[in-house]
Parts: sequence; structure tokens; C-alpha cells
Amino acid sequence: MKILYITSTLTREANSASIRNISLINGLVKNGAEVDALTIDWPMDIIDDYLESIISKKVNIYRDKLFILDKYFNNKLKKGMYVEHNENVRKKIYKLVKSIIRDILFFPEVDKEWIKNYNEQLNFKDYDYIISSSDSKTAHFVAMKIKKKFNTVKWVQIWGDPWAEDIGIKGLSKLRAKNAEKRLLKLADKIFYVSLPTLRRMEKENINYSSKMGYIPRGYLQKVNSEKQISSDCYVMSYTGVISYGRNIMNLLKAIKAFNSKSVRKFQLEIYGVCDDETKKQLKQYEDFVNWNQPVSYKKIIDVYKNSDVLLFLSNKKGAHQIPGKLYDYFGTNRSILAVVDDLKDNVSKFIHDTGRTVIVRNDENEILSKLNLLESEILEGNKKALVDYSDECIARELLNSI
Repeated sequence: MKILYITSTLTREANSASIRNISLINGLVKNGAEVDALTIDWPMDIIDDYLESIISKKVNIYRDKLFILDKYFNNKLKKGMYVEHNENVRKKIYKLVKSIIRDILFFPEVDKEWIKNYNEQLNFKDYDYIISSSDSKTAHFVAMKIKKKFNTVKWVQIWGDPWAEDIGIKGLSKLRAKNAEKRLLKLADKIFYVSLPTLRRMEKENINYSSKMGYIPRGYLQKVNSEKQISSDCYVMSYTGVISYGRNIMNLLKAIKAFNSKSVRKFQLEIYGVCDDETKKQLKQYEDFVNWNQPVSYKKIIDVYKNSDVLLFLSNKKGAHQIPGKLYDYFGTNRSILAVVDDLKDNVSKFIHDTGRTVIVRNDENEILSKLNLLESEILEGNKKALVDYSDECIARELLNSI
């Protein structure tokens, strides 16, 4: 079986979609598929060298150079993409107007030019399947263009968030996304969502296409077995990801403070990722047991896992259907997992509970405190194992059996 895998995010640094894509590609190769990857040639400054090194050597990668995108990112890099600035009202208004213009001119996303400038030298008739994977959604548009020219090739779409519900788009872009999403779904031969709750919702909202929809979870990229010895004075709890967008960490911090005041071994929370300004102010109140660190590369995240006793998962805001990708990375470790959720009865929480791999708790100070005692016992027992069902090979086998 020969597959062309189309994605704009193959090896971008600090990008969950990149990890998902490489995991699935490597899994497809392990299952005997011949895989070529079509992607964008991003500036080297935002490429993760370690992710580049662990893509199967059997995969042919075709990278398309995009002039406008290259200029856009090089300008951002010169100015400092991750530097925080204090902005006055005039600058904020200018930034808002600029973002509106960008949304109009660069739909579906900033890599829009890829749709007209993808590598057309490939012999697309040779492929049995084309798999397009977001993010960005531009990958689906590239695949759609190829599908219209070579209709005999089967087209498989992989989606994370429903496009129209993406928190990054607003106003006119949201309306355009909703209409474009319908067109894309109509032309697909098979559609997969990486979250089961999202699939169920999309099946109800798109009855005409529900028969070709399915679920393919995100797998973990690497199995991480740690032999870390428990410290005599603390348990290291690590969180890798963004703390904002409705992820309330305050109840956890209060619970840890209460636990630490009565325990010989205390919890030390290490955060690796982006925090909004309000959260940073809150974290400073607990700096005796909380350290905030900048986002790190995937290779360093592996070291973080190895040096942790417990990995922290914070659910998205109440009512969200997506499951942050870091949970699946956690599934590939032998570390304990604390899952803090807003609603124990929603579909995402039910999914997490049914894996049997986490200590799951409602986001309430007293309930978290009681679970920290249970978590301590679990850490000391040290008998957790990676969930093999979420390995790259198993997830890819699921996909191949479904198309």
C-alpha cells in the first residue's frame, strides 16, 4: 500500500500536531505501508531537530518552499516571536486591524500559498491513499486540489478540532471556516477525528457524512520508561503545555499547599509551557513549590517525563470536546498521571476514566487534596506501565483496518 501523507506541521518545534503526525507516519511504516510525506519547508529556527531525526528513514519527505510564509516567519523571528511586549492602545488597535486583514487575505491560514504551490511533480496516480492531517487546515485544501485532479485516489482526512470551533478564529473567519469545512467533508472518502467526543458530536451535526466518519486517537511517539528514584523530600509533578484558555490551576495549587503543610514529602510542581500574565501572577504566590519554565523541545520533554514522579493533565474549559495531546504522550510513560477535570460526567472525562490509567479528580480544592493522598500511594507503589494500545504501531493498524 502506498500513501501520500500531507501535513504542514511535520517537525515544527513545540507542536502537538507534529508529534501526532510523526507517530502515525512511523506507525504506518511499521505496518508495512510505503509512505511519502508532503509538507512545508519551514525556517530552520522553528524546526525541532530531534523530531527530524526520529522520522522513519523509509519515508520520502517532499518540502515545499513558500515565499510569503518564509518572509512572514523570518520577520517574526527577527522581532522575537516569543518576546512579551507592553503595548499601548494605539499599538493594540493596529495589531487588531492587521489581524483582520491577515484573516481576510490569508484564508484558510498563513500558509495559504501552499494550495497553489505544492509539489506537482509527484506521480499522484501511484498512491492508493492520500491522508491529509490538520493543523493547519491548508493541508486539506492541498489534498482537495489533488483529489479533484486524480479522483481514483482515496482521500482520508484527519481532524483535531472541528474547524469552526477553533479558539484561534473569530468573526468572518469563523463563518468562512464553517462553510469550507462542509465542502471538505463532502469530498472525503473517510474522515477521522482524534477525539471520540468530537466524533460523536460531528456525526450528529453532519448526518449526511456520518457513515464515513471514524475515530483514530492520537498515539504517543515514544515509550518512556523511567527508573527515577523517589526523592526523600519531594515528589516532582510536571506539566507540559499551555495554562490558559480556561484551564484553572488555582484549586490544585491550594490543595498542594495544604498537602505540603502536613507531609514530610512535598509536591514540587514544574511547569513547562506558555502561561498568560494573570496565571503568572498567581503562580508567584506559590513559588516555594512551583517553578515556571519556558516551552521546551520534544527531546527535553522526554527528559522531563523521566525525571518526574507524576504528570499533570488539565482539561480544556468545560464543554470542550477535545483532549489535549499531552495526555497521549503521558500514556507512553510509566509515570503516574493526575487528571484534573471540570466535570466528571462529560464525555472527555468518561474517556479518561475508562482508560484506567489516571487518578482523575474534579477541579475542586478539597477533592484534589484527598486525591493527592491516593496519588502518593500510587507513586510509592511504582507499578504503572505505558498503554500499548496507544503506541504508534497500534494506532496506525487501527487506521489501516478502517480504510
